[in-house]
Amino acid sequence: MTKGRQKRPKPTIAEQLTAGEEAVQAGLRIVGVDGGLSYTGLALLVYRYGVGVEVEDLRLIETKKSPKKLRIRQKADDLRRLEEIRDTASMLARTWAPDVVAFEEAPALRSAVTTRKVALAWATVWALFTDRPGIISFEYPIPDIKRIATGNCGASKVQMVEALSNRYVALRDAPVAESKKEHLADAISVGLLACEDPVVVRLAVSLSKLAE
Repeated sequence: MTKGRQKRPKPTIAEQLTAGEEAVQAGLRIVGVDGGLSYTGLALLVYRYGVGVEVEDLRLIETKKSPKKLRIRQKADDLRRLEEIRDTASMLARTWAPDVVAFEEAPALRSAVTTRKVALAWATVWALFTDRPGIISFEYPIPDIKRIATGNCGASKVQMVEALSNRYVALRDAPVAESKKEHLADAISVGLLACEDPVVVRLAVSLSKLAE
């Protein structure tokens, strides 16, 4: 049985800067992440300097607790759920092949148990999406995430979803329940913050100059 041809990984930023006009048209690939054990929101943004930002893809990874009747220990069940996150995130990391990865800052929650779960999910996704040479990663606090979505650092989740749905059809038409779109909205917002970062802007400018 012959093996199928392996898909060639997308070029890194350094490779794009020497690849000519085709790379310029592709733009910078930025992944925004809203990590959590129950819901992990992922957004793939494409940033073209002088053109704007496009939301190319959105994914929501949802994991659920095992039924109580199975009597599975919580820590063992948490690891099973992390494996589900890992499997999907690993596939997306390969197919999306980002240049930049941005995360919502892992919050310091009152419950140590909840903090542990969020931290484990956050670290799992971070490790998978940054496992290529040259990938740049950022972390942003919640007030900044709300600001870039709505202009208000104290905006509610509903306000964020509404504001971003008006700007991006991908979020408005995302095939997930309205109550769960907040995770996708957070992921988009984190990616948008990365587009403001001076390092990312300089890279985008460098790509745009190749077309001149």
